[in-house]
Amino acid sequence: RNNTAPTMSGSFCIIDQSEQMRIIKDAVKECGISLKGDADENNGSGKAVDVRPITVLNAVSQMKMDDAILKSSGATFTKRPNNENKISRKVQAIADVVYPIYRTKLVSQNALDFDDLILLSRELLAERPEIRDAMRRRWRHVLVDEFQDTSEVQLDLIRLLSTDSLLIVGDGDQSIYSWRGAYAESMSDFVRQFRGDDTSAQPGEPE
Repeated sequence: RNNTAPTMSGSFCIIDQSEQMRIIKDAVKECGISLKGDADENNGSGKAVDVRPITVLNAVSQMKMDDAILKSSGATFTKRPNNENKISRKVQAIADVVYPIYRTKLVSQNALDFDDLILLSRELLAERPEIRDAMRRRWRHVLVDEFQDTSEVQLDLIRLLSTDSLLIVGDGDQSIYSWRGAYAESMSDFVRQFRGDDTSAQPGEPE
């Protein structure tokens, strides 16, 4: 309803991961690249790159998040995260050429993926204070579970959406989604970004 993407109409569709994978595979083919598992579809011509489509999709997702962090003037985070341990140079090279094609295909289909839902919501709340205030009045209490697996962008969205009633549940030692953009320092950043909140550790946990 409160659309911030000028190229999208209000009747946009939301695609799931299977549809994302289809678009990624189409984009890769347009680039003349054969990924692992696609050799048969290319009639065995050429040697397939030892990279899976899901790996390229994860890299594209990370690139999208990084771009949003760098381009948003109201972002909490101002520098690009170091992804050297998450994305190999081979995967990054493929993602660099696939990313713009993937974005163009989504726009042509009037479609959003789950990353877009987070990014556009964050952009909307950052740029439209009247909507941000309305959302805060509507949802006065915010609960975030598995907080250790939130990304930098998601942490920024939480900051924008919440006011004086925010409860998080998480354990920094159990973060398992760094490959999907989870920000390992989210727990310590919470203390800094939401200074004054009750950040007491539970019994048995370090203060």
